[in-house]
Amino acid sequence: MSNDSKIMIGKRLKHLLKENGFDYERDKLVDELGLNRSTLQKYINDVRRPTLESIRDIAKHFNTSVDYLVGHSEYVLDTWDHKFLEEFFQYSSDKIKNHFEKRYTIDISDETIPSKLLFGILEAIFQDEFDKSLEDLSIKEREDRKKIYEVIITIFHRVVTLAKSEEKKDELEALLKRLTESTNGEYSFRNTITLEEIEGKTHKTRKEKIKLLKSYIGINVANGQKALRMLEELSEDD
Repeated sequence: MSNDSKIMIGKRLKHLLKENGFDYERDKLVDELGLNRSTLQKYINDVRRPTLESIRDIAKHFNTSVDYLVGHSEYVLDTWDHKFLEEFFQYSSDKIKNHFEKRYTIDISDETIPSKLLFGILEAIFQDEFDKSLEDLSIKEREDRKKIYEVIITIFHRVVTLAKSEEKKDELEALLKRLTESTNGEYSFRNTITLEEIEGKTHKTRKEKIKLLKSYIGINVANGQKALRMLEELSEDD
């Protein structure tokens, strides 16, 4: 390799030593790496170019990658580091962003790190569920699926916000129940609507509003009947 600086590891090695609280003058560290103190000092000062075997052993010792040690990656990805998850999510979100951009020509660069991760997770799930990736879809179908992802991700973030409050635990359980019922065809979020919402839907036609009102009446009549039955049962117990 013509540019020797590409495989000098002094800067990265110093960082790893500092982050792990090591003193390179300690015999223990020198013994663990299988290097003499003079050689290690030369690596740190970029006076000597390490062998591939030495680079591999040092990377393994500090639980990182050869790519990080030689400067080809900015991510240590040490699974023992308390910042591992934060760094791993940053690394993964960058890879997912690049994958969506280069493979599917979909730009998610403005999304937050958690949202980028969720985009990747959802695409993997949808590929497995429908045996089709975004690449197999038409431009319109691709945009439609992206919108579905965005809705699911928004719901996810709302649920996380809900979970922050201990008082909202019952709300989460009720949401899970409704989702299960909706999946089984026993409940419809779309048809659960208030009169105020129907009145506010100025973009709806008269026919569409009539359909919504009938649905509203049907749901509320059914709920009212159920409530009356429950009330009668409770009254009988008295």
